[in-house]
Amino acid sequence: MISDCKKLQVVFLRASSLTDRDLKHICQVLKPEAGAAMNRNLKVLDLSYNKFSGDCVREELSAVFEINRTLEFVGLAKNNLTSEDVAPLLKYFGRSVFPQEKVA
Repeated sequence: MISDCKKLQVVFLRASSLTDRDLKHICQVLKPEAGAAMNRNLKVLDLSYNKFSGDCVREELSAVFEINRTLEFVGLAKNNLTSEDVAPLLKYFGRSVFPQEKVA
């Protein structure tokens, strides 16, 4: 759905019994490696109340946030995640690219 519907901006998948495997598939279409399948318009992705492991969240979402600047909100409530699971993601928020021409 996320790769086929290119104009989607908001997706709520709360309490959908999603697993790590599903999260990996979702994250794949949010990266440039997906090519034409990449969703470049998604701004809100709510994945609350699912069954993700901390390892998968750290690995997959970190890879997405590192390169995808269109996502503005990702809901992860009630996934039994710890502070250690989500803390690595915080370094990507509020980060903007500094233009090369302004480097002294």
